[in-house]
Amino acid sequence: MMSTVLPESTRRDDRPAFEVVLSDGRSWGLALPSRRRFPAVIHETDGFGRPLVRIELGDGFGYRLEVQRSWDAVIEASRSGRAEGQAEAFRRFLVALLRSAHDLDVSHAERLLDLDEADLGRIARNLLPAIFDRSDLSPSLGR
Repeated sequence: MMSTVLPESTRRDDRPAFEVVLSDGRSWGLALPSRRRFPAVIHETDGFGRPLVRIELGDGFGYRLEVQRSWDAVIEASRSGRAEGQAEAFRRFLVALLRSAHDLDVSHAERLLDLDEADLGRIARNLLPAIFDRSDLSPSLGR
């Protein structure tokens, strides 16, 4: 049996989220993309023509690496054409989004996302437009 963990007590306040009702009947947040700081590698030459590499801190819009990798897996699974692989990759993406918005371990997030295919489809139809309307992100979510 799942211990009672409340969305309000685990919510990461610094991350925007899309609200969805999960298997416990409560409203939880799935992380939306946000402003990110990232290293930018700049290749230049000095006054003598020698190559120089500078690393600066850049601004962008997207997800943390864990979420980005799970999104990449969704894209790769969609290219494979196998429905079961696509559903599993999408579930892993949802787990990453839930854990990005809430302080939860993987097993608890998976239990909260133990939903039937119809519910997963509903989440996808509502969540994906919210993700892409939030920024000028391409399907790569900002890479």
